[in-house]
Amino acid sequence: MSFATKENIVYFGNEVYEDTKKIKEIGGTQIVFATFLLDDKLTGADIDITALYRKWGIGKNDMGILTVLFFEKDNDGLLTLSETFMEVGYRMEQYLTAGKMGRLLDETVNSPEFAYDYDLAVAKLLFELLVIVTNDIYPDFYEPFDYDLDEFVIERDNNIDIDYSYGDVPMGFFYYLISPYSSVFEKILLGLFFVAFLGIGGGGIFFKRSRGGGGSSGGMRVGRRK
Repeated sequence: MSFATKENIVYFGNEVYEDTKKIKEIGGTQIVFATFLLDDKLTGADIDITALYRKWGIGKNDMGILTVLFFEKDNDGLLTLSETFMEVGYRMEQYLTAGKMGRLLDETVNSPEFAYDYDLAVAKLLFELLVIVTNDIYPDFYEPFDYDLDEFVIERDNNIDIDYSYGDVPMGFFYYLISPYSSVFEKILLGLFFVAFLGIGGGGIFFKRSRGGGGSSGGMRVGRRK
């Protein structure tokens, strides 16, 4: 994932947390992205998304959003996105219904428009989640969030000389990021809520800096297969 996408995930998440952490009952929204490389040793069925959600304690007041992306290697050794799932915490269910989650996935990571640029798809998904956060969850605290995807592409491409199109995602580096509990100073890779997966052939080394806000999920999840 590009520098710009990671920076936006951590920065905006920090802003949401700082602005909402004192709000009773619905404060502490937390947005998490996790990626896994599947192979003959690790399949999607081996990963219990709800168990991961609960273990990581995503979102204060059960206001978490977890998006999991499963990648596979094709015959040429290039990464392809095989499945995507989005799961939300108990209280977040009223804001992100199954229908909304399905629409978000269809318009971003599962859209043909982004078939060759997974990084841009994730960025758009993040921005769309921020639209929901500002418009639906905290309308009294924010002006409606707006974004220009073309401007983001310019920002991304000016930051680092890597092509994040089809198959060029750096191999062996898969991370789980979030921001609400990170500081601006640490906003790139040192967020307090940061987990990295370094996996070759499905194995992995697990790094964890801290847990989330103690949130839980009842397993309300929507998935899409490519």
